[in-house]
Amino acid sequence: MAVKFIHCADIHLDRPFSGLGFIDEVVQQKVLEGNKKAFENIINLAIKEKVDFLLISGDLFDSKNVSLESQILCQRYFKLLEGENIKVYIARGNHDPQGTNLRISLPENVHFFSADKVETIFFQKDGETVFIHGISFPKEKVEENLALKFPFAKEGINIGVLHCEVGTGEGYSPCNLGDLKEKNYHYFALGHIHKGEILSEEPYIVYSGTHQGKNIKETGEKGCFLVSIEKGQVQIEFYKTGIIQWFCEEIEGSNLKNIDDLKDILEQKIQGIMENIRDQGAIIRFILKGNSQLANISNEDLQDLVLSFNGEFPYNFPFIWVESIENNLKGEIDLEKLKEGDFFLATLLGIFEEIKTSPSLQEKLFSDIDVLSKIDVRKIVGEIDKVEILEKAENYLIQSLAGGLDDVD
Repeated sequence: MAVKFIHCADIHLDRPFSGLGFIDEVVQQKVLEGNKKAFENIINLAIKEKVDFLLISGDLFDSKNVSLESQILCQRYFKLLEGENIKVYIARGNHDPQGTNLRISLPENVHFFSADKVETIFFQKDGETVFIHGISFPKEKVEENLALKFPFAKEGINIGVLHCEVGTGEGYSPCNLGDLKEKNYHYFALGHIHKGEILSEEPYIVYSGTHQGKNIKETGEKGCFLVSIEKGQVQIEFYKTGIIQWFCEEIEGSNLKNIDDLKDILEQKIQGIMENIRDQGAIIRFILKGNSQLANISNEDLQDLVLSFNGEFPYNFPFIWVESIENNLKGEIDLEKLKEGDFFLATLLGIFEEIKTSPSLQEKLFSDIDVLSKIDVRKIVGEIDKVEILEKAENYLIQSLAGGLDDVD
């Protein structure tokens, strides 16, 4: 009989959805429940599939100060798994490292991996030995390559549990794919990156991604992996658990002549999403791109469109909430010709291009913007896209210097 388990990560209990601004009360309640209901979907899947254990590869909690509500939630869910003889193995991540404050006891089927060294748990199933190797973060910022601490595979089924960044060379417990492959495990269950991805199939090295998107950077379906290993053969299957899906929809503006055209195409996009998603709801950001006669549409008009949609669609099932409409439209300007006749503009655009292609220059530029480093601000705006901000500034500059904007706010 196969060894069967669920791999999930980055639950981030207590983390709110970010970047939404004012939310209708109906939508607010659905959003508040979203993270917990998605976690409940993982628990229900574990029970339904009669798995042997649940792996959580870091960041079960969003901070070291865990709310009592989230602790009670985990206690209740994990007791359900205990009643089904399902173990829970958890690696602590950078958000909930060793020392995270838990004030109530979790049931005996729950085990947090040590932060001092890689810990190996083993058990027998149908005559085969299963080894689960894992380590927790001792503190929030771990620059050491924890992958190097893992032992090589033992005779039997070997599974690794680690919170890390693969291939970056920097960040939180940075490592490369080779560091993980050389251990020759059947499955490496990774956390920290919120986008699910299979990095390798021989052997399997997998980011489960987060179970529920919480901001506009976490678009697409979110969930967990159901894994079975029998006689050395690994089978994995993605299961969707998120109940609210984020969308970032680009709208080509070349055919937009007036606001009616824009309203019509946005309504068509909304209807299409409503007809095709399997979720309780969707949160959408529209991004207007390309050259268009509507390049000078005011922020007030765009906000009024958002308000009109959000006065209608939150009460449907699935509900729709339009987060924002971003105006990246460019006026119908021959940019190359303009640069030939405007040395100042050409120089500025050259500087923008250099910064957009240089992560180090971006880091230096944005590190000098103090407001973006404040924790409270980051919770509101979510993760920032430096290139996106630069492109907006570049477009605004072009329109302003080329006379494409009638006024400057």
